[in-house]
Amino acid sequence: MQFEHNFYFGYYTYLGYGPDTVRVKNGATVKVQIYLYYEYYSTITEWGPYLVHTPTPVPLSGDGQATLLAQVKALFQAVQSPPFQATFRHLTGGAKRAKEAFLLQAALCLKRGSQNNYWDQPELSELAGKLRRSFFYVEGYGELMDDWLQSRVKKLNEDFLQRAVTMLGNSLPAVLTRLRQIFRPGRWIFLCDPRLEGDLINLFDEDTFPRHVLTSATITQVLERVPALGGDDFHIYNDIVRSPPLQAPLSSGPMDLIESALMEVLRRLPGFPPLLRLLPGPGHYRFGRVEVLFQLAGTDLAARVLSSPNAAMPEVLRALDFFVQFGPQEFPSAAVEAVRTSDSMHLCPTTSIQDLGAPLAAPGLLRPPMSFGVAMVAPMAVPPPGMAVGLAPPAPAPMIPFVRPKFGIDVLSPHPLWTSEMASVRFIEKASAFGISDFPRPSIDGAWPAYVLMAKAKGIAIRRDDTRRMEEEAKQMEAKLELLRRTMDVAEQSAKGADAGRWRSGAGGKPLTKGYIKSVLEARPPKRSPKSPTESAGNDSTPQGKEEVPLVPASKLVSSSPSGVGGKAAANLQAAMLQQNREALEVEAFLCSLKLDRYVSLFMEHGFDCMEVVKEMQEQHMQQVGMAAGHILKLRKRLSEMAPSRSTPEGRKSSTSGRRVTFGAAEVEAQLPVHSQKTAEEAGDSSNLLAGTFDEEESAASFQEALRAWRGGTDPSPAAVQEPSAAPKAVGSFWSSLGDSEVNLERASTPVKPPAESISTETQGSASPNGEKLCCYQCFKQFYARYAVEREVPPEFGGGCKRLCSEACAEAWAEAMRAKVEAVRQRQTKLEQMWEMERALEAGETGEAKVTEEVVAASAEDAAS
Repeated sequence: MQFEHNFYFGYYTYLGYGPDTVRVKNGATVKVQIYLYYEYYSTITEWGPYLVHTPTPVPLSGDGQATLLAQVKALFQAVQSPPFQATFRHLTGGAKRAKEAFLLQAALCLKRGSQNNYWDQPELSELAGKLRRSFFYVEGYGELMDDWLQSRVKKLNEDFLQRAVTMLGNSLPAVLTRLRQIFRPGRWIFLCDPRLEGDLINLFDEDTFPRHVLTSATITQVLERVPALGGDDFHIYNDIVRSPPLQAPLSSGPMDLIESALMEVLRRLPGFPPLLRLLPGPGHYRFGRVEVLFQLAGTDLAARVLSSPNAAMPEVLRALDFFVQFGPQEFPSAAVEAVRTSDSMHLCPTTSIQDLGAPLAAPGLLRPPMSFGVAMVAPMAVPPPGMAVGLAPPAPAPMIPFVRPKFGIDVLSPHPLWTSEMASVRFIEKASAFGISDFPRPSIDGAWPAYVLMAKAKGIAIRRDDTRRMEEEAKQMEAKLELLRRTMDVAEQSAKGADAGRWRSGAGGKPLTKGYIKSVLEARPPKRSPKSPTESAGNDSTPQGKEEVPLVPASKLVSSSPSGVGGKAAANLQAAMLQQNREALEVEAFLCSLKLDRYVSLFMEHGFDCMEVVKEMQEQHMQQVGMAAGHILKLRKRLSEMAPSRSTPEGRKSSTSGRRVTFGAAEVEAQLPVHSQKTAEEAGDSSNLLAGTFDEEESAASFQEALRAWRGGTDPSPAAVQEPSAAPKAVGSFWSSLGDSEVNLERASTPVKPPAESISTETQGSASPNGEKLCCYQCFKQFYARYAVEREVPPEFGGGCKRLCSEACAEAWAEAMRAKVEAVRQRQTKLEQMWEMERALEAGETGEAKVTEEVVAASAEDAAS
C-alpha cells in the first residue's frame, strides 16, 4: 500500500489552497502537517509489499512492531480526518483516476490485513472498520468493498493478459531478451514476489498498471504462452517458477524407457527425496507415501495411483500433473526450500531414483556459474543409511577475498586457498565479464574437456570413476535414442492418414534396412477399391486418387505393457490418446500449411483440436486465441476456400422462366419454356456456365439480334416471323428472349446502386471448376491432366505408365530409368559370373575327389597282386 505524497499534495493544490492549510465547507481552517505524509510514505513503502504479497503473515516483534503499528494508526487517523475527507469528496475531473487508484490500494491493504490478522488490536480494528465504511459503504446496498475489489482485480488481470499476448505476438525477440534478464537460469522464484510483479508490469504495461493487483494465475498464463511462440519453456510448479537451467544435473543412468521419460519430467520440478523402485515390473515407484505406476502412452508419460493415504484417488493423470497434485501433500516445504536453495546460489537439487532398500544418496546437483566474492561450495557428503536427507544447502567453504582491479584488469594475486583450477575458473569468469567467452569451461562435475587435459600432459591414465561415468552417460543416451526411435515410429503410424500432400508415387517408408531396392522392385502396386456412386458424390471436395489408410489398432502401438495392475487401463488410455493425437496432428498440419504453426498450442489450449471445430471458427474466436490481424485474414481466406460451393438455388432457375420486355409503347411478356434437368442432360444442351457448356456462336447471334431490335424499335428478325415454331432456346439464355419483344429504355437504365442479390448471384456464378491436377513424377510440380506426357516403365521395374508435366521431364526421367536398367543388368551379370565361379569350384573339387579315389583303388590292386 503505497501512499505517495504527490497524491495528497494534489488534493490541496487542486482546491487552490496552499500546502499548509485546507478550508472545509463550514469555513473553519484546520492545520495539516504535510510532513507526516512523507514519514508515513517512507515507512509504508517498506512493509506494504510484504503486507499485500506474502502468502503468510510477516512476524513482527520488539520496538519495530510497536513503531510500525503506531505509524499505521496515525496514518488511518489522518486519512479519516475532516480535511482529507472533504478534499476526497470534492475531487472531480482528471483527479478521478488518482481517486480510483487510491481506493484500489486501500481496499487491497484492508483485505490482506484482515486475512493475515494484522488488525487484532482493538484500536486498529476499529480504525480499519471506519475506513471501510467511509470509503466503501453505499446506502441501500451496504458495504461493497469485497465485491468491487474482486471485479476490479479480475478486469485488470484480463487487460494485462491481453496486452501481454499482443506484445508476444508482435515483438517476441525483444520480450524474450527482457524475460531472460528477469529469470535467471535455474533459479526458482515465487509467483507472488513483488519484484517479479514489478518487472513484468514494466515490461508489458510501462508502469501504467497498478501495483499489487497482478495474480499468480495471470503470470502463469503469460509464461505458458512463451514456449508456444518459440520462446523458453518455463518450469512452473504450483506457486514457483524458473527458467530452464543451462546444464543438466548429474544423475545415474535410466533403467528403461519409462525411467528415462520420468527423469525428463523430474528435471522440470524442484528437488524431492529419491523415488524408490518397487516390484514387480518397470514403472512401479513410491513417492513419499504414494504408490504409483508410470506407463508410456504413445509419447506421453501417464501415472496411475495405486495406493494413497487419501481416500479419493484419481484414475489416470499425466506424470507432471501427478507431481503437482501430490507434491504439496507429501512434501509441503519443497517449494520454499527450492527457492531458498537456488536464491543462495549454492546448489539446485533434483530428484533421483533409487532401488528399495538401497542407502540414500545425495540428490543430483547443478552447480551454478561462479561469481565474484561468492563462497565456494563444499561437496555434499553421502549420509549414512537411515538418515533423512534434507533440501538445505551444504555449509559453504571459506570466502575467497576479492582483489581490487588495477587499470581495469583483475590481477590474480596468489592466495593459500587457491589452486590452479580455481585461478583458471576465476580468470574465465572475469574474461566473460568483458565479453570474452571463447574459453573452455569445466563440466558439471568439475572435469575439464579432454583436449585441455591432453594439452597439459599426454600420459594421463583414465580413472575408474571416469570410466563408470562414461558408461552411465552412454546408457542414458542409448535410452534416449530408443525413446526417440519409438516416438518416431508411433508418429509415423498415426500420420499415415494425413499424407494427402504427398505425391502418389512417393514412398512412406525409409531405406533403413538392407535389400530396400529389391523389396521396392518386388512390391506390387496397391489395388484401389472402387467407390460407390453415393460416396463419390458426397466427397466432391476430396482430391482424386487419395486412398483410405486403415487405422492401426492401439494395441499394436504398445510395445510392452505390465502384466500386473493397470494393463487394461493403459490400453484404453493408449487408444483414447491415439485418437486425440490424430485429430491434433490434422490441425497442426493445417496450420503448418499456412505457416501459422506458432498458434498450434494456443489452438489446443482453447479447444480447437479437430478440423470440424476449426472450420466453424469466427473472427472473434481468432482474436480470443491471440492471433495477429494478418494471420486472421489468412486463416479466414483459407477457411472460406475450404467451404463447399453452393449450388444454384431453385428460385434462381425459376426466375428466368418469364421476362417482361418492352420496345416503345408496346409491352409484351415473353414466356420462356422451362425444361427439366433431365431433358437438358439428355439433349446435351445446357446454358448453365457452372456445367461448362457455352455456345459462343449462339451468344453472338443473340446479341446482334437484340442490338438491331434496340436500334430500330421493331422486330427486325424475319426468321422469327417466318418460323414461329422454331425450337426454343435453352433455359437461362437471356439474349435468346429479346428478339420477340420490346425493351423499355427507362426500365433498362443502369441503377445508381446495384442490388445486393445480383452481386451475390454473380459471385456465386463466377466460380468454375478446374480440370484434374496431377503431380509430375520427375520435378513434382502440379499440372493439368490434359497436358500430361506419358512414358512406359521398363518391365524390370514392374511396368506401367508414368505421367510427367513436359517433354524435358519425360526425357530426364527416361534417361534416369535407362541408367537404372543398365545398373540392374550389370549387377545381374556380376551375380551370374559369381555363380559360374562357384559352380566351377564345386566341379573342380568333385574332379579331384574322383582322381584320389582312382589312385587309392590302383594302389590297393597292386598290393593285392
